[in-house]
Amino acid sequence: MNMIFPGFHKTSSSIAPGNVISPLSRIGGQKKYITLRIFKEKYSGDWHIHFGAKGDPKPVGYFPKSLI
Repeated sequence: MNMIFPGFHKTSSSIAPGNVISPLSRIGGQKKYITLRIFKEKYSGDWHIHFGAKGDPKPVGYFPKSLI
């Protein structure tokens, strides 16, 4: 994700685009999974980003429709 772009609105204090994802899967070890959702909100037209582990994505932030 382009973190230089000034239009992103961060909505989470614990997750931010550009953060390192940890822990990682290891060869021969337990596999780790993440869920990433990027979607256009129906009413506002904003593009939302959700991220999480174990199938439980939390809001990270959004790009407002007004940027288009």
